[in-house]
Amino acid sequence: MLFRKKKKHCLYRGDAGGFTLIEVVVVIILVAFLGTMLVAFMSSNLSGSVWSVNRVQKTYDLGAVMENITGDYKQKIVDQNDTTPLATLKTSIGAAGSTFNNSYGSYKVLENGYISFSCSDKNCSSSTPSASTTNTLKVKIADVGDSQAVTALFAQ
Repeated sequence: MLFRKKKKHCLYRGDAGGFTLIEVVVVIILVAFLGTMLVAFMSSNLSGSVWSVNRVQKTYDLGAVMENITGDYKQKIVDQNDTTPLATLKTSIGAAGSTFNNSYGSYKVLENGYISFSCSDKNCSSSTPSASTTNTLKVKIADVGDSQAVTALFAQ
């Protein structure tokens, strides 16, 4: 005769699979700690990623302003009524240190003056001439916040 053991029914079985409540709480705390460290490490990179896009946009806007100035200068050269297109362009751009929002665009003039070049051997340098006019105009403009600048030379 075979005897069978009766199974005992209980709420806790030692050989059952699964996690205890303490193990689950410890894992949640570890994940929260690692997530906090990741957010602290990556937050400056994520918020700073907008800066490069903003700088490119400002550079593009300044390039467009300089293209407008160059186009205006080319038109002044073609125009037969203007005998001094370089002097007219210098006046149209405005004085150094001034901020403008005109047909060229929005910009701040950092430099707007005539320069001359002097070369000896293989070294060349530029300087502000003593005479009031020469044949080279240096224009340096920046965005209103002075974070980006563009320089161009105009020759007659």
